[in-house]
Amino acid sequence: FRKGGQSIVELRTDEGVTGIGPGVDPSLLDVAGAHLLGRSPFDIEQHARVLNYYLRAVPYRGAAGFDIALWDLI
Repeated sequence: FRKGGQSIVELRTDEGVTGIGPGVDPSLLDVAGAHLLGRSPFDIEQHARVLNYYLRAVPYRGAAGFDIALWDLI
């Protein structure tokens, strides 16, 4: 979610389990969210590969928040 120029990654499963990660570039939320939607949170390595590929033009501040939120979730 976004608040001003800041954001926090909050991932929620269909079972209601939530994982939270530190702020990321708000412009990345929609791109990464579209990839993660409907996928298993347990396949963190695959998610990291895909996100790092699609977000390669963005410094790691982009994917790190999603990675941490996935680990927090499981």
